[in-house]
Amino acid sequence: MIILCSKSQPFNYAISAKSLGMGDATVAFCDHWSIFNNVGGFSRSKSVVSLFSIYNRFNVSELSSLNAGLIYPVGAFNLGMTVNRFGDRLHHQNQVGLAIGHTLGNTGLGLKVNYLVFNTEGYGSRGYLIVEAGSVTALTPQLSVGMYAFNINLAAFGGPADNRLPVLFRVGISYEPISVFVLNAEVEKTLLFTTTTKIGLLYRVKEKFNITSGIQTNPFNYNFGAGFDTGKLEIGYAITGHSALGISHLLSVSYELKPER
Repeated sequence: MIILCSKSQPFNYAISAKSLGMGDATVAFCDHWSIFNNVGGFSRSKSVVSLFSIYNRFNVSELSSLNAGLIYPVGAFNLGMTVNRFGDRLHHQNQVGLAIGHTLGNTGLGLKVNYLVFNTEGYGSRGYLIVEAGSVTALTPQLSVGMYAFNINLAAFGGPADNRLPVLFRVGISYEPISVFVLNAEVEKTLLFTTTTKIGLLYRVKEKFNITSGIQTNPFNYNFGAGFDTGKLEIGYAITGHSALGISHLLSVSYELKPER
């Protein structure tokens, strides 16, 4: 039961409305939400920031997740903490992560250690330590490349090799030809499972407003979103549509608790 439930719930998924609205094609982004999407990208955040989002999948409360995070710069490093909860009383997954990020030249590097606990009524609970790492390199002011790996320590349920928790790799680019338009593309590969291609667009309608759109393959998903960002407060809403299961909704909020020093 625990194995089946874990494979039905992604371990690394869009947390912010910007990410979901762009089809989760955000591995090459550098912002505070990167602590969830690619830990290599959050190293450039210079403020103390709190993060929160709620993700309702297919209008089924049992498939909803709550996510929260905090970023705190300390000297040349960024420290961060994330908390995720998925499921309901009968089956739920809780994950706590501690992250560290650092920038070397034009490359942001990050490492995150998570403790993931599965709890299924009648089957008890089990916990696993999972390590993830990533980088984002600015090749030019307009073009960045991101790389990310999840479960690099090969955490497993036990037993045969194919009984390990998913090992996931992502690589992609972010291209900003003009200041109001961003095009992202990436490929995600999970060992023993399919390869997913993602393409996302962001358009800044005005200085504080943006709209997003994106698609994914395997399975095919379409995504749309909108956001409002004052610099101190960011609010976003996004939807994604599955060809068979219907619509999911995500609301995210970030707030700058302490401005850049």
